[in-house]
Parts: sequence; C-alpha cells; structure tokens
Amino acid sequence: MISRISQSLFALLLLVPMLSGCSGGGETRNEEAKPMSKNEVRTMRSAANADGIGFTKEDVASKGLDVGWQYRHSAPVIQTFVENDNIYIVSSTSDYPYVLIKIDGQTGLPRWTYPLKARLEYAPSVYVYPEELRSQNADELYIVELGSIYCIDDQYGAPNFTIKCDFPIST
Repeated sequence: MISRISQSLFALLLLVPMLSGCSGGGETRNEEAKPMSKNEVRTMRSAANADGIGFTKEDVASKGLDVGWQYRHSAPVIQTFVENDNIYIVSSTSDYPYVLIKIDGQTGLPRWTYPLKARLEYAPSVYVYPEELRSQNADELYIVELGSIYCIDDQYGAPNFTIKCDFPIST
C-alpha cells in the first residue's frame, strides 16, 4: 500500500520540475504498484521537462497513484519540503526576496505565507501535540534562519516566538 508520505513525495517531485502538483481525480490506489526506482523518477522528470506539459494521468497511474489536486506557483520555487503531510516551499514575492508558503497536502491550496530573511538552511520541522493537548495547542512549525530558531503557528502561519542562539544550529 502506498503511504501518504509517498504520495506527498511524489507530489513534491511533480511540483519541483514544473512548478505544479497534480491535477483533478479521485482517490483510487493500486495495491500491486511497486515503488519507483531513481531511474524511473529521472526518466519521468526528463520527459516532463522536455515537452513542458508535465505528467499525464497515465504516467501517474502506471506507478499506482492517482492525481488528486493541482497547484501552480507563479514565481520560481527555490526550496521544497514535505512535512506532516503538507508541502512547504520557499519562493519570493514582489515584497520579499524569500517567503515560506504552506501548501495543504490534502487540497493543494496555499494556507499561509511567512516572510523569510534568507533561504532555509535546514528542513522545517512540525511538532504535533499529543491528542489530549491538541484542542489547546495548534501544531508548531520550527525553522532555523540566520542563527535563530523560529516557532510558527502551523495552522495560520503566525509567529509564536524566536530563540536567538549564539552557537551553531543544526537539525
């Protein structure tokens, strides 16, 4: 059975080379499908880049997946991350050279944007509270940027707090 993370990663592969995700469709799955090899992914990405039309439903169906949504981004995508069944991209706007955008993994809709000072050095991390605390606490997204740790409300993209560090940070 193909996991939700595998589907998100496949959607991410679709997003990066052609700046779009998936397009319309239902939610059928092929239980006999085998994971794609790196060569198959490269071949599909090359084909998508060569003719500029992206992946067809048949390309995706042959790998045991079904297209569920589409997202087109008007600016160049600088970085992409999959976390907690959502896609996070770093791009730019006319107001900011870098912005973090959360794209809902279920619907393909952008949920929020958060201005950044620089590209992210590390992938963001989402902390999901235990079930008994979830009604009181929204999920938290943590990013590392220019020597500081930022905690962002993952539901709305609002800043929660910042911790400035005087030592090297890694995740």
